Amino acid sequence: MSPLVRCFNQKVLDFLNDLVRTFPDDDEIRMIKSAFLVSTSQDDTEAIMRFKEHVAPFSDCIRNEDEGAFFSSGLDEGIIRKIKEHWGAMCAEDRAASWSVLQLLLALSEKYGE
Repeated sequence: MSPLVRCFNQKVLDFLNDLVRTFPDDDEIRMIKSAFLVSTSQDDTEAIMRFKEHVAPFSDCIRNEDEGAFFSSGLDEGIIRKIKEHWGAMCAEDRAASWSVLQLLLALSEKYGE
């Protein structure tokens, strides 16, 4: 596994663990985490490829932290959907952390395949 893919997958896993701790009653986040672990054990590049395909097209709203564009986007993939669902319950610090993680994942995905 390339160091970039390893870093991407670890950051996703860390983010999922944070969301599980922050929203312990949301069983779907645990299911998303389990699916992530299974898929990356079978194909370590699957997560970064899916991110590039489904999330990267919305890079401008992620980079600019544009909530309006983010929420009106058709982006409704797994963990992104859960972030949107819980956004209103997040404190400002958690929202900022979510943007930071998405921006980091975006940067890593853009480096992949260069």
